[in-house]
Amino acid sequence: MFIDRLVPKIGAILESSPVQRSMIIPYFILFVFSQYLFFDIYWMVRPSPYINLQTIEKAIPVKIACIMISLIMLLFKNKLEASRLAQQITPYFFTSFYLFSLMSMGYVIGHLSLIAGMVMAAAPLFSIILFKDRITILLIILGAITFLTICALYIANILPYAPLFIFDAVPDQHAKLFYLYCTLFLMIPHYFSFIAATYLIVKYWQSREENYRQLSVTDNLMEMANRRGISAHLAQEKLQQTTSQPLSIILADIDFFKNVNDTFGHAIGDVVLRHVGASIKTSLRDSDHVGRYGGEEFLIVLPNTNLESARQIAERCRLIIEREIIPIQAEQHIHITTSFGVYCSTNRDEDILDMIHCADIQLYRAKENGRNRVCIPDDAEVA
Repeated sequence: MFIDRLVPKIGAILESSPVQRSMIIPYFILFVFSQYLFFDIYWMVRPSPYINLQTIEKAIPVKIACIMISLIMLLFKNKLEASRLAQQITPYFFTSFYLFSLMSMGYVIGHLSLIAGMVMAAAPLFSIILFKDRITILLIILGAITFLTICALYIANILPYAPLFIFDAVPDQHAKLFYLYCTLFLMIPHYFSFIAATYLIVKYWQSREENYRQLSVTDNLMEMANRRGISAHLAQEKLQQTTSQPLSIILADIDFFKNVNDTFGHAIGDVVLRHVGASIKTSLRDSDHVGRYGGEEFLIVLPNTNLESARQIAERCRLIIEREIIPIQAEQHIHITTSFGVYCSTNRDEDILDMIHCADIQLYRAKENGRNRVCIPDDAEVA
């Protein structure tokens, strides 16, 4: 989707330098003021009794100047990027330019209009997202001072309200509709750009949080769940377990793994871990979960599986790993075996730590009885 392609670009901007983040502002000003300029030119060509052409004639040079300043900002982006001083100053200048340029246009349309309100809200919000707190505080102070000054001058009859428009003391119905249509037209770029930018930023944050969540529950070496991740799977399955459903777990531990690390090094140990992890994955069903529980130990979660079925799955894993020939160096291979402890819970209120402890007891028995075997609580063993 188009939005899915935009979200990483927004993310790249948010994670970039202050100058790069500041470049959002001139693009926004170019978009908004181009529409304002089109609005002015239209009414210059087709005069209206409700439009003050003198105000438009004074405003057009200001809008052209704002457009030119934005283009210059973008033109000198690389030079600003290379300057350490510019990295500190540019956000202050860009955000202040954004505030004052749009506040001036808000005054022309009406400082109590929806547009002025959106500018007052959008400037601090984007500053919070893009820059440091002190820039946001500065914008809030400058915006409040500017707004209150305009209000005071209006109350004192020094400045007129909405000088772009010409209304009688009691506006007629046509004047009211005209003002409404013009305000809506001029508000469209603010509204949709504000909503679109906010939406994309929130989507990026959601994507980033999901990535962080995945990293926090994933073992990168094994490309499977880590201890936290597989424990979460077990907890979730426990919550969904009914009184009639068994829930089984298997603890698997590679036999003599320390000897592998001591003899061949940790790099080869990582190769062995990946092979064993892949072998276990191929032995499981789609509904099962496996994760690295710690070191060379794996925890397998088997929903709606009784003890005998869990034992069979563990035995299948044991045989596959036993028959595996793992290449470690040129013309050199090793064989690995694994011990398994199986436990089945039929009590939905049983604590998951108690379940793991019971499976660990069976794993210990498997180790004590010669390794490379499966042990279950009723003393039935498969060697």
